[in-house]
Amino acid sequence: MLACLTGALAAPAYAGLPASGVTFPGPNSYINSLTTISGTASVVPFAAAPPSIGVTSITVRDNASGLYWNASTFASSTPFFIGTVFSGASSGTWSFAAGSLGAALINGTSYQIYSEAQDSNASTESPLFGSTFTFDTAVAFEQAVSIAPPGLPTNATNAGLLRLGLWTAGAPMQLQSLVVNLTGNAPPTNVTVKISSDNVGDGVFRPGTDPILNSEVFAIGTPPQAPPLTFSAQTIGATTQYFFLSVDYSSVPAGRQLGVAIGDPSKFGLVSGAMAPQPYPLASQLASIQTVISANPAVGGYPAPTPASTLSPTGGFDTGLFVPSGQSVLVIASAGSAVGQINGLAVYELGYHAFGLPGRVTAR
Repeated sequence: MLACLTGALAAPAYAGLPASGVTFPGPNSYINSLTTISGTASVVPFAAAPPSIGVTSITVRDNASGLYWNASTFASSTPFFIGTVFSGASSGTWSFAAGSLGAALINGTSYQIYSEAQDSNASTESPLFGSTFTFDTAVAFEQAVSIAPPGLPTNATNAGLLRLGLWTAGAPMQLQSLVVNLTGNAPPTNVTVKISSDNVGDGVFRPGTDPILNSEVFAIGTPPQAPPLTFSAQTIGATTQYFFLSVDYSSVPAGRQLGVAIGDPSKFGLVSGAMAPQPYPLASQLASIQTVISANPAVGGYPAPTPASTLSPTGGFDTGLFVPSGQSVLVIASAGSAVGQINGLAVYELGYHAFGLPGRVTAR
């Protein structure tokens, strides 16, 4: 007689009673086939010679219908226990060959497995602890690779940060949205995130060639997050499909850092199926924003000077140095000599931090 069923994932030690648990399928897992169910069982020591495990069994519930497996179909309105094979003495492992149970699982359905142990003194485990899993033949796997460079200018277009590789181990599935977070300390509202699909299929990001599926501006928050990037459904199959996350931004101060991240599997908007569990977040490395000095304003996307620069006979630009809007560069000669002038360094201390600012000292 089943005294109590609970959805907890691990059993506490009840003195004098045996305890058991399910190890596969793991808690809250997604699987696309089931051939064996396995777990552990033990007797909580309460004497010099504890009893051994006598019997282990399981009952499986269809969470959609609320019915239990009766060894042939999900038709029992009450828990129906089926014996498993136990290996050990006062502790050990048990297993159950799923057989027809595995064949009866319905795609996209959640199930709960409860295990029960009884020791050689006929003491039965109570309460019982279950493990929930979802059977889904459309499970997508993901691999994230950072493509962020170490440094970026204060203005950029199509700066690639993260490559996503997606594939399935079963039936094809479709992706139609993605939610992305901004990492680092760049001003969120200055940054637009884009998602592009791989136009060639080789996993190489080609700005301007790979089609952009959608773009959104990050909003202030903790962490900063862009509205969902929604797009026409992209089919994911057995062959890896690559997507790229890139950013456009302007006037991000030098010294800041930026990157992108996907917080958890729920951020993938799938038409059906689910993402396989793996450590999250999926994140790019942080790129440091750096001031760029260029004699050619076309480098870094800076506007051309007025009047426009003209090419010199040597092929260079007959112009000065250009830096991003809002930035300035202090140029100090490090060679030669000048009357009444020397280079100096002012050192500033803020708490435990110290930094220097070069300057010119002039005698009048």
